[in-house]
Amino acid sequence: MNGPSLSNEKLGSLLFGHIAVAFITQGNRATLDISVVKDILEQLEGSSASKQIVQAIIDLYGENETLSIIGSAKLNSRLIDLVGTMSLARENEKKLTHLTKAFHH
Repeated sequence: MNGPSLSNEKLGSLLFGHIAVAFITQGNRATLDISVVKDILEQLEGSSASKQIVQAIIDLYGENETLSIIGSAKLNSRLIDLVGTMSLARENEKKLTHLTKAFHH
């Protein structure tokens, strides 16, 4: 992906979007291609928690190019962790916005 860089939270959302499309189009046989996850990993900033979690998802592939989405407890666990980092980032952003407004008034 080229163009403006996306926030880590938006990149996490992009991963969930790929998962949703795979499930809609493939049903219970839905898979996630490693190239999608690697592309997202390359765009994540620094050594963020999100980046570490996405790397852990890539590690689940082993020698495979695809990973089953349905019934993968390990993938599910990593996705839950990713949602947690996205929620925390959103909360921190809200707090920063409130503090900025408070200091400017």
